[in-house]
Amino acid sequence: MDRYFKARRLACVIALAAGLALLIAPTAFAGFATPESGGSPNANRISDLYDVALVIALIVFVGVEGALLYSLVKFRARRGAVAAQIRGNTQLEIGWTVGAAAILVVLAVLTFTQLNSIRTPDNSDPGGYQLASSGVLYATTDKQLPPNGRSLNIQVNGQQYLWRYTYPGGSGTGLGAPYACPPTRR
Repeated sequence: MDRYFKARRLACVIALAAGLALLIAPTAFAGFATPESGGSPNANRISDLYDVALVIALIVFVGVEGALLYSLVKFRARRGAVAAQIRGNTQLEIGWTVGAAAILVVLAVLTFTQLNSIRTPDNSDPGGYQLASSGVLYATTDKQLPPNGRSLNIQVNGQQYLWRYTYPGGSGTGLGAPYACPPTRR
């Protein structure tokens, strides 16, 4: 028995130490339940859309779990009682189907109202902050121009252990290493 209590005490101490380590490092919880925001106006719009979807999901989760717990307590098995055979409740079934569809429609409308500004974001600087009408840094894969029509096309060649990029007119080339260490030859 003594070994059992020592092992249990050790497990509790380890769990407590791990919890304290997480509390000491609050950045480990950076965006605990939601993505971090503040990188750019576009990132803020995406984060806001995520927050709305999360709140709706939490409301649905609490409602379903509340109904489950209520049903477990109210209709628990009792000695000598015979469960009633219920065929179904058409109004209830239509209600939760329409409710789920309404939630999906609301999320779709919110998403598509934000989608245009997410697909064609405002101009921003390297730090992600919105630029004034001068200076543009814009990246895309489908060649859409930024709102003011100015763009910089950079040719990028991705290879196994590096990126080769060339600026317009061949004015400069460079290398970038996306991986920390290339493999060694044997």
